[in-house]
Amino acid sequence: MKIKILIHLCLLSLLLATGQSFSQPVIILNNSISLMDIGKQMKIFEDKTANLRLNQILTPEYQSRFVQCNMAIPNLGTSQKVLWCRLELQNKSDHSWFLRVENAYLDTIQMFIHDGAGYLKKESGKNYLFDAREIKTANFIFPINLPKDSAVTIYIRVKHHMIYFPLQVGQFKPIIEAETWYNYYYGAFFGIVGIILIANFIMYFSIRDISLIWYLCYTGSVGLYTLVTKGYFIQLLPDSILWLNQYSPIVVYTAGIFVPLFGISFLKVKKAPPLFYECNIGLTMLGVIAMAVFLAKNFALSSTLIQIFSVSAAVVMIVYGIIFYITGFKPARFFIIAYSFSIVSITINTLQFQGFIPVSFFSQNALQLGTLWEIIFFTIAIGDKTNLIRKDKVKAQKEVLTSSQENEFLLQNQNIILEQKVTTRTHELEVEKRKSDDLLLNILPAEIAEEMKQNGHSRAKTFSMVTVMFIDFKDFTAISEKVSAELLVSEIDYCFCAFDNILQKHRVEKIKTVGDAYICAGGMPVLTFTHAADTLDAAIEIRNFMLDRKQEKESRNEIPFELRIGIHTGPVVAGVVGVKKFAYDIWGDTVNIAARMEQSSEPGKINISGSTYQLVKDRYACTHRGRIQAKNKGEIDMYFVENYSQLPV
Repeated sequence: MKIKILIHLCLLSLLLATGQSFSQPVIILNNSISLMDIGKQMKIFEDKTANLRLNQILTPEYQSRFVQCNMAIPNLGTSQKVLWCRLELQNKSDHSWFLRVENAYLDTIQMFIHDGAGYLKKESGKNYLFDAREIKTANFIFPINLPKDSAVTIYIRVKHHMIYFPLQVGQFKPIIEAETWYNYYYGAFFGIVGIILIANFIMYFSIRDISLIWYLCYTGSVGLYTLVTKGYFIQLLPDSILWLNQYSPIVVYTAGIFVPLFGISFLKVKKAPPLFYECNIGLTMLGVIAMAVFLAKNFALSSTLIQIFSVSAAVVMIVYGIIFYITGFKPARFFIIAYSFSIVSITINTLQFQGFIPVSFFSQNALQLGTLWEIIFFTIAIGDKTNLIRKDKVKAQKEVLTSSQENEFLLQNQNIILEQKVTTRTHELEVEKRKSDDLLLNILPAEIAEEMKQNGHSRAKTFSMVTVMFIDFKDFTAISEKVSAELLVSEIDYCFCAFDNILQKHRVEKIKTVGDAYICAGGMPVLTFTHAADTLDAAIEIRNFMLDRKQEKESRNEIPFELRIGIHTGPVVAGVVGVKKFAYDIWGDTVNIAARMEQSSEPGKINISGSTYQLVKDRYACTHRGRIQAKNKGEIDMYFVENYSQLPV
């Protein structure tokens, strides 16, 4: 028994040492590759339990179950399974590489990247905060930290009730260009749908036909469904109601309900044999049932029901249209053509979701392409019906009235299109200006940035009283020798980003970072009378953040950072130096003394000078350390800040 255990442990060690390759084909990334589909170059495993975790997947038992993918785009169809993908990448170029998943509506994507020490986890999905994404695009884009002449093993776990997984690897520019074309395509789709909606909404007030209302509801629902499934709806949702995104597909069920209602009102089914009317009522009930199943969170069954409903409704509507066209209702011919496009697009979409046909650009966008033609012909059918009504009402003035209304309709359309173009261009200019302003504000304080924009330069200023804070990591050089450069920079970036947010909250200005040192000041560039208290508030929150971070790192057996904080209050000179890569900086003896305060501090402590203590002694509990020798400054009164004082109410 012990021998078997020993053998399994040896196999597991060998597996981890080799990066779990199992003869995995390596994807070579070289300078000649800009963007490539890698579906057929990875191995996949279908987790039918949907419960397996990475540590189980890494065992030999499950590694042997990975098979070479024979599809350009893996497609499990409507399923409760989880898809695991394994790929090996080797970088032979000088470029940075990214993975792009062109399916914006997956529930969860978990990416595990082997970095030599373990697996780094990245996670995203339709129910995750959009602002938390590393690259904020409609589809999911993950950066791969892969230096030249190195290799990496990546596992990807995908969960959704309809899984198709278009995966690409590429350089940043081609990835973003692909995303831009994606946005252009759907921007055109939304623009066409919006124009038709507006035109038909205007038309409703002219003819007051209830079928237009059902048609507008149907078209609007399809547009919203596309907005949801193509990754745009989540960008519009505030974080506080992100949970609403998981219920957003309800619009496709409402669209299905509007289909028979539109057919009844457009074709006046109540005047036909009762069987026609009963079929429409039955279809409406099926749509309601599919919606109820979805709300019960049986997503796979609800998807199957709505697909059956969509195909059935399209077939029934074509039959209705043919019958009414034969009986003399001429607008039905466009109705038939429209639903012909609908049944083709829905069928292709259903076959893709069920896994019967491979995923391609056409199958992925069949619903949108079919919808465009469908609404165009529906609009023509409604217009044809409108003309028929007008002929019956005003035969004597037919030609004059028709010409006038058509001219008015064209003029309204042109005005709408022109207004949209002006609005779009204005918005683009505002966006570009905002980008430039945001970039400048990331480099300089707002007041200095405004002065630079107006005058082309900034004058140096003397501040008679500010509070300067120095932050430095203890034993940074020693720690940097024990961890990888990537992890070291990642940790510093994580901490400094947290410091930035804390300073902004307490009205303290970040000056610069020098290596692992972080320098900031309160009371500038806008004078405040609470700069000492503001700076200490920020210092306490930074200290507490790092203490929490230390516990978190230690719980994972990782080396934590500890910091020293030093604060001094006094006069400084501030200004912008240089003409290229210019920076806002401060000078003066106050800066030097603040640095000595940090050097004389202790890990996890906030060391302040006597001048700062005099400004905050009534607000904070401080411990006098005595007069301590500071390099080149002689003896200086120093205090440790413990916490807020218990002030009387």
